[in-house]
Amino acid sequence: MEPGTTAYTAKSAETSYLIRLFRGDVSLPITYWVFGGLIGGVGLNVIEKQIEAHRAAIVASSFGRWFVNGFSFLTIAYTVFIFIAIWRSAGKYTGTKVWAVLARVAVGLGALSIVVMLALGIVQGLREAGVSRTAVKEKITELNKGMPRMIDSGTRLNRIAMVGRDLHYDCTLIKYLASDLNEEKFSSAMRKKLTKGLCSKKETRAALDDGRNFVYEFHDKIGKPIATIAVQDSGCLLAP
Repeated sequence: MEPGTTAYTAKSAETSYLIRLFRGDVSLPITYWVFGGLIGGVGLNVIEKQIEAHRAAIVASSFGRWFVNGFSFLTIAYTVFIFIAIWRSAGKYTGTKVWAVLARVAVGLGALSIVVMLALGIVQGLREAGVSRTAVKEKITELNKGMPRMIDSGTRLNRIAMVGRDLHYDCTLIKYLASDLNEEKFSSAMRKKLTKGLCSKKETRAALDDGRNFVYEFHDKIGKPIATIAVQDSGCLLAP
């Protein structure tokens, strides 16, 4: 694209406008009401409410979770950008001084509220994570009291453990030796069976959506390892 062309000129004008906006060279009323109030306030708020209304459906896929996280980052970045723009524009405002002062007060209060909300969000998140981890550990401890136990005629569940955020299941195939099985075929068939079961149950699907993995370690009847199978949330998208 050569300088002097219409497309080049339009792109340059667009870029220069964003730069002028960030530098505070765009008029205070436009910066505050259009970019701050209309786009930053109303526009982003409408999108956020739509995401919250359909969050369950959106976060059901990996792309949806990336989208939600990306939008959150975009919102923070835009808010910081427009706060700086308003602050600078207010400093260059030549009209009635009170409007410039009020604009800067609004920016200061807005920035303070964001800092407070982020701090509260971090504290709440840590608290919920701690409660969740404790609840999972208590549930595992309760289940392990009844171990080992048969989960079908040929499979014994020996113990459940939490490693990091993942759940590990130690299983024994009581009727087979490792040499009796084709590891590749066994792993493929068992992965499909486990994925279908975990993804179809509300409680385990919620754990998968929360980023937890279910790891199954299979041994033969004399304790020799056969296969380790990990089920992740992405597997639910391919489950029949």
